[in-house]
Amino acid sequence: LIGESRAAGLSVLPPDVNDYGYKFTVVDGAVRFGLGAVKGLGQAAIDSIVEARKEGPFVSLFDFCERVDAQKVNRRVVESLIKCGAFDKSGGADRAVMVMAIDEALEASARAQRDRKDGQSNMFDLLAETEGAAPVRAWPKAEPWRENVRLAFEKEALGFFITGHPLARYDMELGVVSSATADEARRKPDKTEVRLGGVVARVQTKLDKKGKKFAYVTLEDLSGSAELLVWADVYEKSAELLKLESVVLVIGQVDAGEQRPGQAKAGEQRSGQAKIIAREIMSLADAVERRTRTIDFKLPRVRLTDEILAFLQGVCQTYPGTARACLHLADGDGVAVYQLREQLKPCRELIESARLRLGPASLELR
Repeated sequence: LIGESRAAGLSVLPPDVNDYGYKFTVVDGAVRFGLGAVKGLGQAAIDSIVEARKEGPFVSLFDFCERVDAQKVNRRVVESLIKCGAFDKSGGADRAVMVMAIDEALEASARAQRDRKDGQSNMFDLLAETEGAAPVRAWPKAEPWRENVRLAFEKEALGFFITGHPLARYDMELGVVSSATADEARRKPDKTEVRLGGVVARVQTKLDKKGKKFAYVTLEDLSGSAELLVWADVYEKSAELLKLESVVLVIGQVDAGEQRPGQAKAGEQRSGQAKIIAREIMSLADAVERRTRTIDFKLPRVRLTDEILAFLQGVCQTYPGTARACLHLADGDGVAVYQLREQLKPCRELIESARLRLGPASLELR
């Protein structure tokens, strides 16, 4: 669903404790995950959330914890809801902060429920009744999660990336080293050679007849996923690269059949989704350095200031390498191209630095 939605240009929204229930829904042309997609969140917990929501929308994490049934919505469930983004619109704080506040919110909920059972009211309850608003609470201090951490938690809670993809920042590098996306590779004719870049999403190792390890690997990119078969000789050389969330380039051949070792006779093919027989696997960084011949900096001539020249000089000193570097300056008469004396290394640090200082469209690798 996620790969198909992105390929079709649809937006995918995280679950929301204040929006709908168990199933996927369509909201203003976007697909919203239902609460049933959250790992560890059973029907009883969802029913409790929906029932508590009848009193009105949840206005904070603390409000949520006080109103749902703590026997059905436990700490693990609350943490999963935060990690997948279900409190982004109503939780009252950043995801990292809310995770830090879970224990306090559950303790406050337990106290409130005990007080209600005993017929008591605490100061926060009285303030809320008097002012008609939820009490203001002090949140713990926590740094927002880095993007890769946030996405990893989304994957943990839902099995999918929702608010982004680990490969989005590598779009330029993938454009240089890849010959096909995962979706395109699956549709290629049998025996087609492909270069496929992506993030390792699953690794399943087995032993061949000689007792050597080989692997079935799921590689994901922005278009979807592709299945790889990594025979023992290739796996032995690349095992360290085939870790979950590693970004790699795979060079291999399309196998349009679905046979598995020991399940089909030689020469036979079975119908089904194509897989890629890996011939070589390398890190994306190594692949980019190997395949990039030229690094182009592209600017309107009017932007070429002393500060920009100083930046380019610093880049040349900081990232020496083997790729040719060219400066493209555009004006009303056309584009003038100047080759820099220094050669550069097309690394992630250089790319991020140049995009930040010059703009995302000011750098090209080829």
